[in-house]
Amino acid sequence: MAAESIIESVGEKITPHIRYQYRMQEILQRELKQRRRLDAGVGDLDASSLASGRSRTARQDRRALRKRFSR
Repeated sequence: MAAESIIESVGEKITPHIRYQYRMQEILQRELKQRRRLDAGVGDLDASSLASGRSRTARQDRRALRKRFSR
């Protein structure tokens, strides 16, 4: 991407690092959104209540978590 930015800026009034910055900004924003979505899912998990729960629902939740994270 850096090389493309250099080549594309030849003969223009914009410097290569500015073009590179704009290109990388889109990619970094997309990665940040994805990370926030993943962090939100993990942050909602309260494992302490699952560990102590003896109810059928708690056992099902533990089983689902083990299955999900064993992949």
